[in-house]
Amino acid sequence: MRFRKKERYEPCFPIEMWSVHSRTVNEMSRTSNSAEGWHNKIHRLLPTHPGIHSFISKIQKEQHETEATIESLI
Repeated sequence: MRFRKKERYEPCFPIEMWSVHSRTVNEMSRTSNSAEGWHNKIHRLLPTHPGIHSFISKIQKEQHETEATIESLI
């Protein structure tokens, strides 16, 4: 809870929504590793400030590779 003039008020979001305490206690992952992994891959593929054509090309390549992976699993 936050304070305003020594008065407490409810947080914007419930603690259960953002707290990872129970996940930590249960030895579960505290992050969304699939999203983190994808972000890291894109970060490695693209330069810091890519042009629009480079960006689109890399995203299309990523999409093609993802679709190929899905096809191989089906």
